[in-house]
Amino acid sequence: MSHEEDGTETTGLWRTLDVAVSRQAIATTDMWAVVRDRLDTSKRKPRQSPHSEVAHHVTSRGDAQYVLRNTQTDDYLMLEAHDFFLWERMDGNHSLRDLAVAYFAEHGAFPFDRLSFLIDQLKEKGFLAERPVQIFAAVGERFRLPSRLDWMARWSTLLFRGEFVLRNADRWFASLYRWGGRIGFTVPAVVVQALVVVAGIFLVSWQWGTGRHAPGQVAGSDGVGLLVLVAFLALGMVVHELGHALAVKHHGREVRRCGALLHYGRPTPFVDTSDIWMAPRRARITVSFAGPWVTAVLGGISAILVALSSNPVLKGVFFQNAFVSYLSFLINLIPFLELDGYYILMDWLEIPSLRIKAMGYIKQGMWKQVLRGWSGAGREERIYVLFGIASA
Repeated sequence: MSHEEDGTETTGLWRTLDVAVSRQAIATTDMWAVVRDRLDTSKRKPRQSPHSEVAHHVTSRGDAQYVLRNTQTDDYLMLEAHDFFLWERMDGNHSLRDLAVAYFAEHGAFPFDRLSFLIDQLKEKGFLAERPVQIFAAVGERFRLPSRLDWMARWSTLLFRGEFVLRNADRWFASLYRWGGRIGFTVPAVVVQALVVVAGIFLVSWQWGTGRHAPGQVAGSDGVGLLVLVAFLALGMVVHELGHALAVKHHGREVRRCGALLHYGRPTPFVDTSDIWMAPRRARITVSFAGPWVTAVLGGISAILVALSSNPVLKGVFFQNAFVSYLSFLINLIPFLELDGYYILMDWLEIPSLRIKAMGYIKQGMWKQVLRGWSGAGREERIYVLFGIASA
């Protein structure tokens, strides 16, 4: 490791290290023991981020559920009671080894896979105080010169996955809720809404069944009918997201963002309601249902206007809005698509990530259960099979 150049001996790395160790009167074997000790991941002491907020929920079966929120990044993570047991002890004083021993003493099993997966999730969402920084990637990005390909990539991203966000969204929705939106959540208002929806379904069915009006036609014109349908479809999406946002404010949580997404060049409104995960199950179901419900109420009002109006053009326009509103209401409540109906079912069953778990169980665990017999299958296993088959 050493060589001589111009009569001067240059010492290699390991020789330099040995000299430094001997000067400090530390045995080499002791030094490597220190190195091994420092590299032992089981002695790492994870510490919770000070920007963590915790919400505690109890399921209908009495099980505890916890939701973590990163108040800096607005990331969320749902934990079961066993995972929360480990999270509570991540105070910077307990090593991973300590956490495993404490878990074994409490639950009678070592949590090696559980602990490893939990640490990865907490790191990804920023719930641990130490967050690794990709220094070299950041430096490389900083000094990389832009090119035409970069310019094209930015524009294609904007076109296909662009996002336009409205600032201070929560403040606007809070004002809207305070100045009238909250009335819609009172019992008398909900009763009136239900009567409007039911009456609208009857009127639309009657108008369509008697041939007075048809989807996609206004005053006998298919072209005008198509334009009206597209316009009301856009209006329905805005009203749908408004319903979600007002329901979030009704339950005292925050609308983090709202705006429009460009999905393959088509603008689509969105409202970020993820803060409702900090609220109980009933509130989460209400927020998911509020979007389709407001759309159905809009359809009911339009159907009533069809019956009250004497102008044939207006009748056709109102019928198109009623039809597309009710169609949107029904589609959004289908639980086998990842729309509002799916999230309602997921919260009602109290099984997070229902689709992923169901598909994973059908691919791996279902056939073992078939061999053992269905009599031994638990509640969740039966739900996974039924949901997976119905989704397929």
